[in-house]
Amino acid sequence: MAEDGLVKPTNAEKLYRKIAEGNRDASKECSLIKSIMSVYYFLRHRVGMIDREMSVEEFELGEIELRAFCIEQSKRWHNRVLQSIGFLRPAAFYLENGFFHIREAPIDEWYKNHPFHESNYILFDLEEHLSWLEESRDHYPMSIPPNLKDLYKALSKKRFRKEKN
Repeated sequence: MAEDGLVKPTNAEKLYRKIAEGNRDASKECSLIKSIMSVYYFLRHRVGMIDREMSVEEFELGEIELRAFCIEQSKRWHNRVLQSIGFLRPAAFYLENGFFHIREAPIDEWYKNHPFHESNYILFDLEEHLSWLEESRDHYPMSIPPNLKDLYKALSKKRFRKEKN
């Protein structure tokens, strides 16, 4: 129930609200991590960027380019036909969610080039998750930038601060 002065929420309702807020926060955190990895993979694979750190500005420009690429991909006739009968193609999935699907991407071999095919994008503890990704970087250099933790912190300050205002 809403706290409008008429009825005081029960302890259970307070707990449910707290859990729901935590789930929303975890979902935003995980989406940002997946978005960083998707843009880094795009820049490495499609643009030819060498394995190096990615700045916030490069991420933002890469995100714009990837979005434009996906819009162009989704305009192709076979993608439009498949989407019209209910199949969400990889480019449309990116445009809808802001990151690549766990199995498919609009560019080449994404599935075995990220560690999430082992864990299915599960996010429990943010710091633990970021550390696990940094440890996995040796096996997946195409999708995990060397400065993932720093880039995540900078982008989350920028994006999540805007949402709170």
